[in-house]
Amino acid sequence: MCRREPANSDWGCGAEMAEAVENIIGDGLAHRPTRDDGLRRCVVTRSKRPRAELLRYVLDPEGRVTPDVAERLPGRGVWVTPDHTIFCKAVAGRFKAGFKADINIPSSLLNDTICLLDDRITGLLGMARGAGQVGIGWEQAREFARNRVIGAVVVASDAAPASRIRLERLARGVPVIDILSGSSLGRAFGRDQVVNALVTRGKFSDMLLREAARRRGLSVPIDDGAATTPKGEGSKT
Repeated sequence: MCRREPANSDWGCGAEMAEAVENIIGDGLAHRPTRDDGLRRCVVTRSKRPRAELLRYVLDPEGRVTPDVAERLPGRGVWVTPDHTIFCKAVAGRFKAGFKADINIPSSLLNDTICLLDDRITGLLGMARGAGQVGIGWEQAREFARNRVIGAVVVASDAAPASRIRLERLARGVPVIDILSGSSLGRAFGRDQVVNALVTRGKFSDMLLREAARRRGLSVPIDDGAATTPKGEGSKT
């Protein structure tokens, strides 16, 4: 659940859909080939991975660590594997080592990152819907499954187990995105509530699966409680 506004970010929690769509289009998420494409090193694990599998953080003018999920904010970037345990290690000291500077880690950093990724997912779903690439609800889903190649199954995180099983059987073997609640999916499509949807295979399903993978990795383990930044937050380090 998005609860806070990230400092100095182009993406706000609960951003209007039009702004979200504009930002997604403008940030080059379609991954145009450039000389700057390639591998980046996670500041914690020190392993190199494709940029699409990592999260970028920068310092704002006040020295606060700021998520740059769109990879377009200026300044030195530090890359982190989207995994909750690894994120905690970054907060515990690796951010400071990566930036080579005194930094301030906001207490909302983890929640801010999750919020931005959720906004990107809902924005992409709205774009895909506008392009006619999404079938919403059971009847449309059946029509899509019969006549199109499906690239992603979208199920509300609070959907009844029977609804999920029925949709997974309909699109057998297709990756499932089950991160957002029914009300969040509803906002993406201009409805009060959406339980399930199918996305046809293509650029939208590819981008959705990328963002869902990054978002899923940051999910807080059940025993850890709420999505707040762990020990070391909210102070200069």
